Amino acid sequence: MAKGRFLFWGFTTAFVPFPKPTGDGRGGTHPTVRFRTRRLEVLNPFRDLFYLDGVKIVPAIIGQLLTARAFAYWICDDGGYLASGMLLHTNAFTKSDVELLIFVLNTNFGIKANIRAKGKGWIIYIPAQYLPNVRAAVLPYMPSSMLYKIHALF
Repeated sequence: MAKGRFLFWGFTTAFVPFPKPTGDGRGGTHPTVRFRTRRLEVLNPFRDLFYLDGVKIVPAIIGQLLTARAFAYWICDDGGYLASGMLLHTNAFTKSDVELLIFVLNTNFGIKANIRAKGKGWIIYIPAQYLPNVRAAVLPYMPSSMLYKIHALF
């Protein structure tokens, strides 16, 4: 459970590995981790930036907030490996919010990403040719168990 070691830098109160059914009807399981995060009042202003009337949004000032460290944490949480690049699962955001994120990735890190429809939402695809830009920005902040997401296993 190497991935289970990546747990929000002290904001968790429980870590319980357990087998979860695969759902394929063959009775198999895969390792899963459950945890609880602490609710800290001091973090409420950050939550308020990303929720409007209970709906998840991308704040207009995201360009100022998306530092290399924040980008690394985002990848650890919502990033996905693809042989041809990388995905950022942004399904909970509107198309215009995802387009804003793509604009900020280009402005802040020189990453030319694309938007893709996924179910009823939108995700970000970063082609492999821009993974060197991703790695240059986030590598100092990535735990070793997450390096596969940025194609940086050493």
